[in-house]
Amino acid sequence: MKKILAISVLIWAMYHAIVLMFLTLGYRVSFSNILADQSFFIEKLGSYSYLESDGGFYPFLTALALIFALSALIYFLFNDRLDYQRLLKSISIFARGILAVMLLNVGLNHVFGLEYSVPNAAVLNTKLEDMSTYSLRYYTMGLSDNYVKFMGTMYIFAAFSMLNRRLSIYGASILLFLSAQTFFLNNSFKLGLAASSWWSSWCPMILLASQYEIWKFEKEKVPSSAIRSGEMDLLLKTLKWVLFSAALVWMISAKNRKSIEKEKTTASYFFPNKHNIYNMHRYRDSIELEYSCDVKSWDAIYQSQENLVTIVNKDNSSQTYGFSHFEDIHAIKLVPKDIGEDSLTLNYEIIKPGRYLFYGNHGEDSLRFVTEEPHSHIFDEKTNIYTRATLKNEVR
Repeated sequence: MKKILAISVLIWAMYHAIVLMFLTLGYRVSFSNILADQSFFIEKLGSYSYLESDGGFYPFLTALALIFALSALIYFLFNDRLDYQRLLKSISIFARGILAVMLLNVGLNHVFGLEYSVPNAAVLNTKLEDMSTYSLRYYTMGLSDNYVKFMGTMYIFAAFSMLNRRLSIYGASILLFLSAQTFFLNNSFKLGLAASSWWSSWCPMILLASQYEIWKFEKEKVPSSAIRSGEMDLLLKTLKWVLFSAALVWMISAKNRKSIEKEKTTASYFFPNKHNIYNMHRYRDSIELEYSCDVKSWDAIYQSQENLVTIVNKDNSSQTYGFSHFEDIHAIKLVPKDIGEDSLTLNYEIIKPGRYLFYGNHGEDSLRFVTEEPHSHIFDEKTNIYTRATLKNEVR
């Protein structure tokens, strides 16, 4: 158990230390690109790096701290002269601190739609603002808003539970339950692994393992009657927290969070040969498709009038398309305003919540692709322009 715990902590922290350091220098590292079936790649994020944003040296220093802490941790873990019980408590505090920050962030994200600037969001330079993230992530799974808020409240409860060493066991268990639930909702082993990120799977397992070892030490020193009494008190406290969380969810659910129009999902698609990107925004009652002409450059698009979409290219040229959506036959269509240009029609089938099959034709190019859970990008409400669309799925 001792060596397994050490190796788990080492693999978990060193991987994310490497990712953070590359991100600081303007590179995105991935060891599992599921859609492209690649095992490893390093992607240059243009001229952009996290140092150019307000993030500063945060990810770089975090990476150095993780490497230093893990080096010391592994050294002492295999040093027999160290007090093993004290080391386990240090590991527990280390894991609880990380989980408390991440759980609070995700909990606020789900309940209020707030997302704090973290290394994973560095490319988008996300601030503390309303990004409607919980709708982006969970609407395609077919979950209701109230249930998403309930999940967020459970995350917040788990975050505060990390303040107490014994109570953190319940918080870690809740987190593992929600991670497993995401896996079963997606009904996909690969997608489930992607959804279960490092802090929602590795970290709580490390915490539970260290807590189990600490419990074995305490059991040898404390009478069994005292242990049972303490467990009963902890159970009552946990029940109070659950009731409080349920009441909080009920109060939050009674309020209207945002207008339906801003609750959207986004995905990007690449047309071969022509090097074009089409970004689809699926609202609750409509679908919007945007176009940019070059994979290597950022273009902008805005909806000038109702049912009209205007594309602005890098050379300031623009095209205006009429937009229509046919819900009954599962198709969307872009019709150029200028006569003589080809229109674009996409048909789609809902394979399951969050997974769509698209097929259609664009000139000489036929396309057929499957999209998983979409992602978001920045929308400027003042100028009504979308920017920094990210290439997500390639046509197969």
